[in-house]
Amino acid sequence: MVSRMWQVRARQSVAAILAVVAVLLTAFPPPSLPLRLLPAVSALVLAAMFIWSQGHSAPIPPEHAEALRELAVRLISFLDLSRKVSFSDDPDEDRVWRDAFESHFRTRYQALTTWDDLVSQSENAEVNLAIRINKETGVLAKTYKLNDEHVRAGLKKAAATANNPTAGNPLNLTIMPSPDGWVLLLGGSVIGQYDAANGAQSANDAFVRLAADIPNWQEQSSAEEARSKLANHKALLRAQLTEISKSHGIGGSCKLCASR
Repeated sequence: MVSRMWQVRARQSVAAILAVVAVLLTAFPPPSLPLRLLPAVSALVLAAMFIWSQGHSAPIPPEHAEALRELAVRLISFLDLSRKVSFSDDPDEDRVWRDAFESHFRTRYQALTTWDDLVSQSENAEVNLAIRINKETGVLAKTYKLNDEHVRAGLKKAAATANNPTAGNPLNLTIMPSPDGWVLLLGGSVIGQYDAANGAQSANDAFVRLAADIPNWQEQSSAEEARSKLANHKALLRAQLTEISKSHGIGGSCKLCASR
């Protein structure tokens, strides 16, 4: 398949050179060129342009149809992982496969490019949200003498379920007496110890307020927007690639190419 694509590209390059030369000879014939040869030059122009058009619109050869279907399955796997797509593990083959896929499925290739952009946007948004969570974790843990790892985990859970009304209470905080005073628990883990109950209550209330404020964070809004765009585009792109992976119309007249 790869060697076949290189052959097609080489043929197109030669045809392009012939077309340019022929057009120049027709438009600006050298004084030494006999007029009787101009019709032959014109025929050369038409032949070169025909070869060029065939190189761009030729249907997918039947023997390569299965390879393109397998490629579509590979690309779907990257959608499921919310990762940028890769056409091949080998960089050189990746470029060739990209050229081949784009030449036959231009709009779908553009959709894949959009997917990669959306993945980058989502990754950046998640990084910014993580930075905000780490910052707020440090302040809360230091102020109320809380275990920072548990606080960070609680805030991440709160962020993940911020706009899910069925998620319930993401923190599940509990204040309990202990032999040494009072403790604040997150789930079943002790995250803070206090001499008096009001100390544990203050830490509890501050944690709850912080978690409740997460939907108002700009970082949270940006992350949710990026996730939504990625999910919507994934559904569209998955349907397009599934159509290719299951189609028996690739090759021959290539109906998928006509509607690409």
